[in-house]
Amino acid sequence: MFMSSTVEAKHKSFQHSVEAWQPMIVRAFQQASSQVSAYFHYSSMMELIQRYQHTLAQQSAHWEAAPRRWFQFQGLLYAMKKVEELLKSAWAGSSQTWTMHYLEDAWFREFAALCEEHSAIVHDPQAQGSRQLIHERLWSDAHPFIFDWALIYRLLWDNLEPGVFDEAAEVAFLEEQLRRADRAPVFEQRAMVAITYFYLKEDKDEAIWAMLRRAVEAGKQVHLADYLVYVADFMQREQWVRALTWLRQLSAFPVALLVGETVTLCQYWQTFADKYDLHDEYLAYLRQWLPWSDDYYQEQLLHMGQYEQWVEWQLHKRCYPADVERRQWKMVEKAAPHLLLPIYHQAIAGLIRLKQRKAYQEATKLMKKLRTLYRKQKKQDQWQRYLVHLTTRFARLRALQEEMRKGQLIN
Repeated sequence: MFMSSTVEAKHKSFQHSVEAWQPMIVRAFQQASSQVSAYFHYSSMMELIQRYQHTLAQQSAHWEAAPRRWFQFQGLLYAMKKVEELLKSAWAGSSQTWTMHYLEDAWFREFAALCEEHSAIVHDPQAQGSRQLIHERLWSDAHPFIFDWALIYRLLWDNLEPGVFDEAAEVAFLEEQLRRADRAPVFEQRAMVAITYFYLKEDKDEAIWAMLRRAVEAGKQVHLADYLVYVADFMQREQWVRALTWLRQLSAFPVALLVGETVTLCQYWQTFADKYDLHDEYLAYLRQWLPWSDDYYQEQLLHMGQYEQWVEWQLHKRCYPADVERRQWKMVEKAAPHLLLPIYHQAIAGLIRLKQRKAYQEATKLMKKLRTLYRKQKKQDQWQRYLVHLTTRFARLRALQEEMRKGQLIN
């Protein structure tokens, strides 16, 4: 009886040990991989992951809930690591996208389950295993990530009970990463993203901005998307003043923006422009972010009634009337129809310069619409002067004259 209890205790200790889990996880993935012939097919990838997850589920079927979930959670992290390595070397296209979404969805489901089971979160040994694997990804691999390991890192820290990890030691480690000059720049970027999480917990916003400012002034790369997530978080918590302060700070950094970052900035600014009547400030940033802020810039100009500037922007882009969103065109046509005339003039002149029969036909269609617009404004005299100018200037273009006669614009 005593020996049986001892064996049972050792078995429980074994199955709850991260050190014991690792070889089990590695073998499960190797076994699943060996049964798949072509990694680059998404169906093969589905088979690999499902075999792997099935094996993990079988191995932990009789465990208690907390260690079982941590084991499967750790297994998913390992699969993401291995898949990332394979994707970089062999896979591409749709299988890469599918695999990424499948594994990320599975990870978030497991993590949500861990958070729901409050007791599972405070298991220090199992949590440390996940922390070690995430650390390995962040601080050992200089290649670009496919999965968002920084988000995974932040979620893990954010949902653990205080005291599970040593936060002071983690901050000291990150600050050391920032001071090191012998590391690739990517590690400094990751350290800045990671330490931002801890500084925010201590309300050290100024320290974060100073850190980012130093990086930008030193010519180092800063991705605003890594920090805009906190603006969204503040907005969700209705910490509007803090969110606006962060938005202003990030908007002022002279960094090259990705298209997605520009869109996010525009969306956030639109919220604050409406909430605090900051339309002029919002418009100034929209001008600064052109052409990526094009759609938001046009909408804001119309919202502020700046129709002339809206038309100037269409002329700058050399837009044809058909290129302009119909709703916006109708707004300007109703408020200030005379401002639309130059858009027609420019488009017609551009088509004529192509010196092609089809282009002349399109130009004629626009002339007829232009004639209607002049008539609505009771400016028939201006229309006649424009038509005389056009026929005189392009008198040698017989094909154009023919199309204009067919369109009953001239005799």
